[in-house]
Amino acid sequence: MYPALTSGLTDGPSADECAQTTWADLHHEFSEAPDGVVTDAEARGLAEMQVTYAPRSGASVTQITRWNEHDLSHQYYPRVPSKTTRGVSVPFFCLDAVQRFTAWLLVNCKMADLGATRTALNNYYDSHGYGRPWQGPRLKRWEEAYRLARERIARTNGEKAAGLRENIQERGIQHLFDTAETAVGVDLARRFNALTQIIFFFRANTMGAMEREDDIFIDPHGGSIVFKVRALKGRHLAVPILKRLPSVSKKEKDRRIAEGLPKHYRHRYFDLLRKVKTEGVDLNIYTNRLTAAGEINKYIEDLLTEDILGLREGSFISSHSFRKTGAVAAARTLCEFFNAIMPWGHWKTVKSVMLYVADETFEVGPLSQELFDFMARLAHAEPGHRNPTL
Repeated sequence: MYPALTSGLTDGPSADECAQTTWADLHHEFSEAPDGVVTDAEARGLAEMQVTYAPRSGASVTQITRWNEHDLSHQYYPRVPSKTTRGVSVPFFCLDAVQRFTAWLLVNCKMADLGATRTALNNYYDSHGYGRPWQGPRLKRWEEAYRLARERIARTNGEKAAGLRENIQERGIQHLFDTAETAVGVDLARRFNALTQIIFFFRANTMGAMEREDDIFIDPHGGSIVFKVRALKGRHLAVPILKRLPSVSKKEKDRRIAEGLPKHYRHRYFDLLRKVKTEGVDLNIYTNRLTAAGEINKYIEDLLTEDILGLREGSFISSHSFRKTGAVAAARTLCEFFNAIMPWGHWKTVKSVMLYVADETFEVGPLSQELFDFMARLAHAEPGHRNPTL
């Protein structure tokens, strides 16, 4: 039958043998090899494979296309037939092939890590009957070696790589509140939208998918803020999800007034939305959901100056920093947070959540506790209990 596709099947170098210092040598080794000519038959095969695989996202298409094009160009190993589709072949999967391909990614594509590549290739080979070959300790160590090498290269070259993206500290969130309360027009919209991304854990494309101004409103019956989510992770939703942010209780508001305490931060966010509605400010300021991230990145430095951010050398913030900031701020205020944070951020696995909340540099304070104190009841909800905020 067909050869099994498992990591370490060939005699190629192992991850332990390939220290970070060998990245340049490994790339040089194959970059000097003559490029193969892609025949019409191979091009048709590549097209057939993409149709057979039917990846779920544009990112997956990109990863599979790169993997196949790299294999067709260099032909390190013979291709193997698909077990599910007659007349279709796939690249031979082994540790050595992964190492050579990812070295090419390191130099040419500047990807921060190999998570997307691993997921795409596992789904690709699974659809062709070979299971999910990207697993095991050696490939895991190789992923970490790649990540560290990419981060080091990015810092050296002054690049804005994803591995250098940082969260916004509480003083930055405080600054957004203070400046939004005196801002007007587009400036108010930008600052309010930034706070919305933090509180709701939204990606930029969710903000860019807004269609009408009533996509966010205060429910006159329940008193919560309702946001109509029309896109998640680049995917447009046929039916919007209604996401609800609970208001601060009247008892808590009265207590603060009686004791002369400042407004609860979530109460301030509600007041900002009332200000937006009263002044007729348009929150849908982005061209579309696909361009929203780039548009936010262009003005984000105007919202938060360097002295407020206090970033480490070589680090930066982007539109995705808002989502990460909200997640880590919420996580640091709760001891049992997965039941609450996973549905609020639409994460399916604990592993995905940990990529966001594993940040020991974030200093939690009263602001974070007040913004996310409503999550405590979600964290202790019984299994199978419907999330009342969705």
